Amino acid sequence: MAEAGDSPPLLALDRLRGRYPYARCVGTIVDGRTVLVWLTTARGASQTGYLVTMTAADPQNPGPLSLYPSALYGWVRWWHNHAAALIDERTVTVAELPPPPLALDVVEAWCPYRIELTGHDRMTFPDVPLSPRLPVDPDGPEFR
Repeated sequence: MAEAGDSPPLLALDRLRGRYPYARCVGTIVDGRTVLVWLTTARGASQTGYLVTMTAADPQNPGPLSLYPSALYGWVRWWHNHAAALIDERTVTVAELPPPPLALDVVEAWCPYRIELTGHDRMTFPDVPLSPRLPVDPDGPEFR
């Protein structure tokens, strides 16, 4: 999870994807109530998945924005477990994931927060090239 800051949200999300190429779900905070989330459903020559805009239903009380991507990934796990239980004749893969729901409830410390999901765009991104690990600079931007 990262904040878009002055960068366009999609560019910030792509940079985050580059830093965490094996993550199934990453998000960029766009503003005080919106998170742009990339959800990977398939890997290979390119990454396929959904680009979803998650927005707090209550602008005065958006809840923990950093939990939005994990709430979406929790839905993926729930769907995968239940779809596999309903379809006995074959294994269901995450690649068969339908578009995300229109809303999710995130509960943190027993407080529910309604999140609306829009822009369920099915997208394909090229794979992120892997680069060798460089020494981490404790004064670098990732520690500020």
